[in-house]
Amino acid sequence: MADSSSQQDLIARAVRGDRTALGLVLLDQYGRLSRHVAPKLAGRLAGRVGVDDIVQETFRQAIRAIESCQARTGRSFSAWLNTIADRCLLDALKKLNRKKRGGDRVEARAPAADPFGSMANLVEMLSDGRRSPSQSAARREAVAAMQAGIAALPDDQRQAVRLHHLSGKSVVETATMMDRTPGAVRGLLRRANEALREALVRATLWLSTK
Repeated sequence: MADSSSQQDLIARAVRGDRTALGLVLLDQYGRLSRHVAPKLAGRLAGRVGVDDIVQETFRQAIRAIESCQARTGRSFSAWLNTIADRCLLDALKKLNRKKRGGDRVEARAPAADPFGSMANLVEMLSDGRRSPSQSAARREAVAAMQAGIAALPDDQRQAVRLHHLSGKSVVETATMMDRTPGAVRGLLRRANEALREALVRATLWLSTK
């Protein structure tokens, strides 16, 4: 998330409680945060906790704590999220250790392979956590709006989004896999992000009326 006056304004509005702005900031941060978390899921946590598990909990805690966030730039906001994620990783390890001491059987579980699952989880984390299970249809429709936005993208933009945002590949890795230059991929992502942000805003506004 390169810093600019508009991005700094978005972060400032998110900190002031603008839920739409917060959704846009977290969408921008999703791939970066996933890449921060992924290499730390080794040792005792390997196969037991997925990247999305930690990202989801990080977003949940960030949403709850956003008003106390002191970040004002993309870089400092990333650092703030990383700190929360590291704490979530430590909590996950402590929980695993408690289960081991208590003799509980901990089942290994592979992370979900469906890239849309990650987006669905992100949308759910951005929805009101106090919603009852009976209101889960609202979440499903918000996810459908995001999926429709992805499906409506041109093929190259959709592939770039899946690799970079949903699978956590770097821009360079994405460029290699797509046989494009990094600059071309950044252009694809920029145009795709504009369309997906509109989809996310529509979903967020829709949820706010429920």
